Amino acid sequence: MNKKGDWVKPFTSDLISNMKETIKKAYGNAESLLEDAQLLLENRRYSRSTALAILSEEEFSKSFILLVCLGQQRWDSNIYKALRAHATKQGISEAAREHYNWAIENIKMVEEMNKTSFIKNEPALIPDEERLNDLKDLASSRFKKPIKDHLKQDSFYVSLDKDSKIISTPEKITEINAKQTIEEAKDFKSATKALMRANSL
Repeated sequence: MNKKGDWVKPFTSDLISNMKETIKKAYGNAESLLEDAQLLLENRRYSRSTALAILSEEEFSKSFILLVCLGQQRWDSNIYKALRAHATKQGISEAAREHYNWAIENIKMVEEMNKTSFIKNEPALIPDEERLNDLKDLASSRFKKPIKDHLKQDSFYVSLDKDSKIISTPEKITEINAKQTIEEAKDFKSATKALMRANSL
């Protein structure tokens, strides 16, 4: 039974058009945020660079989620809520990035095997059930413990405890944090772009 306020919209041509436009716009915004993160890194503004790289990944995640919805012809209040939840977008991006990297490695491995094989093999793009469950668990763990969202908050704000003592400042964010979050956003950009190409976007 649906909760009060839940909704499901029919998958009309107008909805598809809106979804495609939003996918492209969010992707472009994510690219722009990632470029700004890179500029800030080059200027040793590590905290802001880290925060913008995470925001960039969240925008790529928005495109990614909408691309999946496009394929499944699904649009409802649960998806809409997920698109507005930082931890959800971060969890999905981490799981999708893991899957994408696995698929790329698998393709390379099969290509190498095919060089010396009479019978050519096709690389698997969908993992087995055990790995799929691992990816679901990874995403779910990030929903519950949003490590990256905490890092983003620490990159922007001075945090204090109940005794008003400072526990974190943006100056504590390092070059390593900035470089890592930028690389992760770039990886997820590749995964999102691959899905966009698959949907002729």
